[in-house]
Amino acid sequence: MLNQLTFSDPVEGAPASLPVRLAVALLADSNGVIDLNLPISGSLNDPQFRIAPVVFKIIGNIIRKAVTAPFSLLTGAFASADDKSDITFEPGYARLDAQAQENLQKLAKALLSKPQLKLTLVGQADSATEAQGWKQAQLEQLLSGGVGDKDEEEAPVRTEKQKLAALKQVYRNTVKERPRNVLGLAKELPAEQMRALILQDMVVPASAWQDLAAERARNVRDYLLAQGVEAERVFLGSSGGKAQNPVTPAVLLNISVQ
Repeated sequence: MLNQLTFSDPVEGAPASLPVRLAVALLADSNGVIDLNLPISGSLNDPQFRIAPVVFKIIGNIIRKAVTAPFSLLTGAFASADDKSDITFEPGYARLDAQAQENLQKLAKALLSKPQLKLTLVGQADSATEAQGWKQAQLEQLLSGGVGDKDEEEAPVRTEKQKLAALKQVYRNTVKERPRNVLGLAKELPAEQMRALILQDMVVPASAWQDLAAERARNVRDYLLAQGVEAERVFLGSSGGKAQNPVTPAVLLNISVQ
């Protein structure tokens, strides 16, 4: 049981040390108490056996874990064995799916019990793997009358006839070279063919990936704030939209001490 640890000022000229403050912030409860169950084994008949070195070695390993796997210390809820601490997205989209919302609820609950921690959110997006998904997301937005993908649950329910009419309108507005019959009139095409032509003609602007990465980070921040996490503890980092070097469609979560 470690209770209300305090720290001295940094020692000038000392070598780089372990992130003790971060480890304490991750492990302590709201009262500043750390309760650890440390299994220790050894022979009391061995004159070389000492409890203190074993305890400090185990504590040292826990502190090192603050660097290598901080989210497994914080929640143990959604961090995998390699502490994959990010919120993933469907390629091309910025909306939070059910799994992402569940993970953020667990994270928010943990953060509310540890007020000394803060988060920096870094969005990622990449043209190498997300171009088709981005086009599909834009088409869905056009068909819904401009409602963003994060607000899709609020969009009015449309009949199949209304959906087809909306698709035809988007097709006429976006596809310049439409197939024509022998009389020179635009052909009536099946819905899937119209969709394919719309997606084929859609141009992805250079700013799309930076914008998508930033929107993802904002959506994660807004969800955490809606769960009660204070705004001054959640920061938006520089977005990682890229045109090369494929990255995961995600928001990276970087944790630190206030």
